[in-house]
Amino acid sequence: MAFKDLAKDAVIIGLTQVLVNVGNFLLLPVITKTLGTNDYGLWVQVLVTISLLSSVAILGQSVTLLRFLRSGEDRKRISREYFGAFAIVAAFGAVLTAAMIALCVPLAEFIFQDGTLAAVLVLGALTVPFAAFTGINSSYFRAMGQIRTYALVNIFNAFGEVGLILLFVVGGMGVLGAVLGSFIIAVVAFIMGLSLVLRQVGYSRPDREIFKRNFKFGLPLTPNTLIHWVLSSSDRYLLAILVGLSLAGIYSAAFNIGAVIYLLVAPIQLVLYPTLARLYDDGRIDQVKEYLRRSFRYYMILVLPAVVGISVLAGPIIMALTTPAFAPGAAVIPFIALAGLLSGMSRFVDNVPHLVKKTHLNFITFSIPAVLNVALVFVLTPLFGIVGAGIAATASHVVMLLIGLSISRRFLTFSVDWAAIAKSVAASLAMAASILLIGTTGSMLGIFLVIAAGAVIYFVVLLALKGFTRDEIDIALNYARRFTAMRSGRTAGRRGD
Repeated sequence: MAFKDLAKDAVIIGLTQVLVNVGNFLLLPVITKTLGTNDYGLWVQVLVTISLLSSVAILGQSVTLLRFLRSGEDRKRISREYFGAFAIVAAFGAVLTAAMIALCVPLAEFIFQDGTLAAVLVLGALTVPFAAFTGINSSYFRAMGQIRTYALVNIFNAFGEVGLILLFVVGGMGVLGAVLGSFIIAVVAFIMGLSLVLRQVGYSRPDREIFKRNFKFGLPLTPNTLIHWVLSSSDRYLLAILVGLSLAGIYSAAFNIGAVIYLLVAPIQLVLYPTLARLYDDGRIDQVKEYLRRSFRYYMILVLPAVVGISVLAGPIIMALTTPAFAPGAAVIPFIALAGLLSGMSRFVDNVPHLVKKTHLNFITFSIPAVLNVALVFVLTPLFGIVGAGIAATASHVVMLLIGLSISRRFLTFSVDWAAIAKSVAASLAMAASILLIGTTGSMLGIFLVIAAGAVIYFVVLLALKGFTRDEIDIALNYARRFTAMRSGRTAGRRGD
């Protein structure tokens, strides 16, 4: 894949992430205002539990498919690869679901301090395997280079879930209705994804050798999944214990806003890893380094201003999306946004152990920061409240990045364009100063207008500082001319009709 093709796919995924986040932002104000801080905290606990168990149920098979599937190969071989991973997920997902249903009452008492909420956990348990299947289906589409299909499935999943949750919650079903909406859309998304796979490659009985290889490759990634969950989501559990569901709900709403930054790495990373794997297997190491260098540069140019912007507008954003009861969460948002930036930076160096098939090294990368995060939440929350959990997230991600760098450098290094990053920092600060001068009315329309103005200021300043190369400017102008020509052609066609 040429770098411009990778960039085009990244743009498609980026637009997908924007649309998915629009769906989440549509959901956040309704669900927080309808459920309140306590029940919203309860809802988040269920989501975090489903996320944990579905990630474990995958047993690393999403990465396995990305590592070994190749578009253009024999149709039968692709089918065996896919259903080898599918069989592992189906078996382990069924075990986890059965265990969770059997233990639903004690789990409800532990997680929610209320055994009567066991029905919510049962519905969540049924969601787990379908959420896991959707994960491996997404990996299949990525590995096969079907980025548009990947995008459409994810958009359907996001907006379908938002629509059903809103329908059930507004209809008075509360947290149970929200979980029911997630369950239904998970089943539908699974059926849709599996139907597309069957149409393309048909069904194959899992190959024993592929099954064994996939299990061996993916199993070491499972502890990493658990540890990554501890690093990114366990704070919601711990806060519910330390400060109660209400404050945990406030923190979760702030986390969801700041965590938009976590999603900005997806447009690059989702198409980058399969490309890196192909280049590495072909022995084109110089191209691997160049792809990493350029991708990291673009990531920093895009994400730095987002972190600064969301931090400056944290108060107005949380007030516009929630209720005054959630206002204390504004102080948390900058820490979560910074942690998201660091997490995205870590993803680039974490690619290296996967490429060299040393996946066990990622255990070190994630485990130490995860333990640190839990310890810091216990230490800092009594001192600083929910802001302490935000500080813990930032500190643990700093450590994760440093460890990842030290490990990846043993196998492969790539250069960093520090000059471009410095220019991006300067342009971001100029944007922040402009946003503070402009101010905002506090309405969502006012916030969007300020964000749009800030984005224009950022790119104008970055352009003035020569933050883009001549080739990059020419490529952007070429796409703009093609888009304008296409629009003009359509307009002329309509007039001709």
